[in-house]
Amino acid sequence: MKSALKLAMYILVAVLLLGSVAGIGVAPAKKVINFEPGKTQQVSLKIINNQHKDLKAVIYARGELAEYFSLRQTLVAMSAEEPTKEFSFNVKMPDSLKPGAHETEIVILEFPKEFASEEETTVISAVGSVVSSVIIRVPYPGKYAEADLYVSQAQVNEHVLFTIPIHNFGVEDITNAKATITVYGATYEEIAKIETDAISIKAKTGSKLTGSWLANVNPGIYHAVAIVEYDGKKIRLEKNFNVGSLFVDITNIVVPKFSLGDIAKFDIYIKSKWNQPISNVYAEMTVSDSEGTEYTRFKTASVDLEAEGSGKLEAYWDTKDVPIGEYLLKVILHYAGKTTERVVGATVNIDSIVTDFTTAKVVAQKPTFSRDTVLLLVIVILVIINISWLIYFRRARRT
Repeated sequence: MKSALKLAMYILVAVLLLGSVAGIGVAPAKKVINFEPGKTQQVSLKIINNQHKDLKAVIYARGELAEYFSLRQTLVAMSAEEPTKEFSFNVKMPDSLKPGAHETEIVILEFPKEFASEEETTVISAVGSVVSSVIIRVPYPGKYAEADLYVSQAQVNEHVLFTIPIHNFGVEDITNAKATITVYGATYEEIAKIETDAISIKAKTGSKLTGSWLANVNPGIYHAVAIVEYDGKKIRLEKNFNVGSLFVDITNIVVPKFSLGDIAKFDIYIKSKWNQPISNVYAEMTVSDSEGTEYTRFKTASVDLEAEGSGKLEAYWDTKDVPIGEYLLKVILHYAGKTTERVVGATVNIDSIVTDFTTAKVVAQKPTFSRDTVLLLVIVILVIINISWLIYFRRARRT
């Protein structure tokens, strides 16, 4: 009883005192589960010891469905030698839920290593906290889609890229989805209209629509309105974007070497389109799958760019337990109070990551001969050797 009271007191005081930077992280930052009535599903998360120190943390669930979360551990200890520690919990889904997304947060509160020790401390303080969101997605009846609009910035006479990620959260497949994007000027006059290609989207999966516009206009702020139509339904999306002025572009994304299960290193190449130096440029990269599960969220170190100069940022993704398949990479570049956004689709294979990035189709470049290529080459050589021996023995018999 005394220990439980002490734990509750620590959590209460921690919530009141939080505000410092946490020395821990959590992965994944968001996990999406498809609803199945009455099913119990195990979820695993990983605590990341960012500062490589001895620490202790309290774990608890809060939110709409917290009562359905059964935590096996409420207190976790990590040593300085442990870069990560995994913990798991069960989610017992209720018999029924309303359609939509139902979010519950797993909170990890970090305390000094003296927490919960035999010695009583006179000062109680929390070092920091991190949160992982667990979303139970209940499908809508029929066809139901949600979408977002991302607009890349560009200079005058360059192409503006419109990207619309769209998720089908219904129980039926969408056979025809497309978008019409209208660009308006400062006085809301229509400047251009772009039509995307039509796509189909299976139930409980996602895809994206894209469109491009040559910005042969004067520098300034413009407004985009996208009308997404799918099987008789519509979604309206709006966003302001700039043409011209201060701008840093993402020119390429390359992974020099990659093998599934290892840590993939992304080299993000950037280019300043501004005629003055820009300092403290950094990027945030997230990777998610078609169901919305976020696998990683990484913030790069910052670099300084010379006038119209180029630079490189590095992001990392631990692909342990990551399945082969389709993913969305979202990169947000931060500089001088502005952002550049780029969303690209990526296919993760055993030894490569292929993306539809506009200027770099291949994200992960491997040596000239991949594993499959070498294997095929060995088989061909063995076949040639066998045929050669067969011809040799036939000729020997004839003589």
